[in-house]
Amino acid sequence: MSQIKEQGIWNTLLSYFGVGIGVLNLIFLYPFFFETDEIGLIRILTSISILYAQVASVGFNSVIIRFFPHFRNRNNGFPFAVLLFSTIGFLLTTVLLLLLRPVIEPIYIENSQLFVEYYTWLIPLSLFVLFCNIGESFLLMQYRTVFTLFIKEVLLRLLTLAGILTVAFDYINFEQFLVWFLVIHALTLLIISVPLYRSAAISFVPDFTFFKPRRLKLILRYGFVSLLTGATAYFIQLIDSLMIGAYLDLDQVGVYTIAFFMGSVIAMPARGISRIAVPMVANAWKRKRPDRIQSLYKNTSFLQYTFGLLFLAGILANIEDVFDFLPEAFAAGSVVVLWIGIGNLIDMTGGLNSFILNTSPKYDRDLYFNLFFVVLCIITNILLIPVYGLMGAAIASASSYLGVNLVRGSYLWYVYRMQPFSLSYIRTTLVILASVVPATYLTIETGNPILNIIIRSIIILVLLTIIVMVTRTHIVVKHTLDELRNSEDT
Repeated sequence: MSQIKEQGIWNTLLSYFGVGIGVLNLIFLYPFFFETDEIGLIRILTSISILYAQVASVGFNSVIIRFFPHFRNRNNGFPFAVLLFSTIGFLLTTVLLLLLRPVIEPIYIENSQLFVEYYTWLIPLSLFVLFCNIGESFLLMQYRTVFTLFIKEVLLRLLTLAGILTVAFDYINFEQFLVWFLVIHALTLLIISVPLYRSAAISFVPDFTFFKPRRLKLILRYGFVSLLTGATAYFIQLIDSLMIGAYLDLDQVGVYTIAFFMGSVIAMPARGISRIAVPMVANAWKRKRPDRIQSLYKNTSFLQYTFGLLFLAGILANIEDVFDFLPEAFAAGSVVVLWIGIGNLIDMTGGLNSFILNTSPKYDRDLYFNLFFVVLCIITNILLIPVYGLMGAAIASASSYLGVNLVRGSYLWYVYRMQPFSLSYIRTTLVILASVVPATYLTIETGNPILNIIIRSIIILVLLTIIVMVTRTHIVVKHTLDELRNSEDT
């Protein structure tokens, strides 16, 4: 079995398992054992820590992806340089965070006081996230995708689940849960460090011969551009929550968090696919094989669209029962799920367009597209949140994803003649809609929303299986998987 096929199977299984734990945490537990403002606080702390870590890394997460194929020799000083610059970046970012505190606190003190109280908790959380990401990037370039996916998507959520249950049984309070939240992030960093320490290809021992001015100039320039590109990308994921917290309140951020997760579930399988394909794109650029990049681009886009549309249609078919199950305070989130789901589906269909640009000779162009994305997000949120509230933030997100993917995809076609689309998308769309729409309008009244969801989902799966076999759509999907496997570097 090829490496990409074997890891693809495990990544898919772990992604689904991780999604299941995430659904249990965010849908079945958080709303019943935490206040809406507490859920909102967890969302903002998590989102900002990701942005914080991205800025602190000085772009070296992307530097690893781009340059590791050139520095595979264990004793070359590259890993030490990554560690050194990331540490310096973290210290400088921490100083900036503390300097900005007097500016940020007045914005949130009235509507989101809880965030102000826990502002400094961002520092240790971001430290763990930063070095966990660095370790993950090194392991990713060694094709250790299954291990890192298990740690971040499964183990971290299982440990979070353990913390929620201790709150549910009144063993700890919310502040103690936040302490536990920090501890489990530290634990994941420790676990990821073990294979790095044992790796025959990576050594963090200093080698100052690595620090040649010409080499550093090349790496730091790429890192700086990647920093801005990555920071804007993560800032985009944070904009809606920050602006809801400022315009509305932390309770609304909590409601938005639950709805956002439901709409984002569809993107989970795409993460597993991308984790495998990204290092292959980097290696293909190194070997000057645009044909392999086009193949990866086309096949990942189609698979991500197929899985994404199926998940989104299934969620929307059951959305009424889902919100009947949740506490009344979360009712406003139902329409948010639709728009967030559409936005994620658009981004998934874009496939690897951002990764292709980011690892290409024209890597700096992706920065411009992300800056355009940020501006588009800010403008649409400013215009729509005051008028439409949570739905406005969701529409702003979907519109921004559409805009940036149109621009980025058009540029890839103009410069490299790469585009992912084919008639298979139409066929897949018709098959999925034909399976889901009849079940959506089927009245199921068992008196239990969860039972309704289970029955309707089974009906959808049965219809989907029948229609897929009759239309032979499974052959198209299998052919795509085979092409993706054949794109693997040997």
